[in-house]
Parts: sequence; structure tokens; C-alpha cells
Amino acid sequence: MNLLLENAGMPSWGLLIIFVVLIVVMIVPTYLRNKKLNSKRIEMMGQLKPGDTIITTAGVFGKILSVRETTIGRVFVIETGDANHKSYQEIHADAIMDIDNKRDIILDAQGNDITFAEEDKVVENKEEVKEEIVETKEEKPKTKKTTSAKKNVKKKSE
Repeated sequence: MNLLLENAGMPSWGLLIIFVVLIVVMIVPTYLRNKKLNSKRIEMMGQLKPGDTIITTAGVFGKILSVRETTIGRVFVIETGDANHKSYQEIHADAIMDIDNKRDIILDAQGNDITFAEEDKVVENKEEVKEEIVETKEEKPKTKKTTSAKKNVKKKSE
């Protein structure tokens, strides 16, 4: 193999440097992404409390009933199922994937999705209010301050 590298005009340590650079280029972005995800997960886990609705890594949706610390970490008791068929599960904190933010899809008479229509209206109203505030700030008349220099001149002339 050294004969091939010598014929190519590249020393053997040059190939080693290329391999090291390639490995670093592949590992560093993965490490940084995992670090960011772990920090978000730790933040989410710190915010969990009874009453929150979660989704587990197995895809089970549930409502947290209680939280307790054990020798193996935080353990949650969750309630799953609907009103007629409730069940309770005790799960480890690592089994929680995310906080459940799902919503049922709402369709109008024509079959259009209007699930977020009310929220869109609220956002539009907030933008309109911001625009009005900016406009009123720009329209304020400028007042001129009178200085007391004129008064001083009158007093001196008397």
C-alpha cells in the first residue's frame, strides 16, 4: 500500500489526516445536535407536573396523575384511555417523549380545515394593534418648549 501512496505523491501520514478530518466532520455535528436535544429534553422534564398530557416513546397518550422520585429516577403515574375505559400506568421519566399538543381537526361545511382559524384571527388582530400603536406614535404632534431666556430679558429691561 505504501508503494501506491508513494507513487501518488502523497505521504502515508497525509491519508491518516484526511481520515481524522472526515471522522471529526461526521461526529461533531451529531454531538452538537444531540447536546441541543438533550438540553431541550431536560428543560421539558423539569416542567412536567400532574395534569399535563404527555406522549410516551411507545406512542401512548396519557395524563400525569403523580410524580415521585425513586432510586432509579423520576416515576410518573399516568392515566390513559377514554372516559369509559381508563387505565393507569407507572412509567419512568425516560419513557416520556414529549408534551402532547395534539388537537382534533375541525372542518367547515365545505371540508376546509379551520382548526387554527381562531388563532390566526388573534395573531392578525395583534398585528393590527401593533400597527395602530406605531401609527399613533408617529402622529403625535411635537411640542415646543419655551425657554426662560425671554423672561430674563424682560426682567433686566425693567
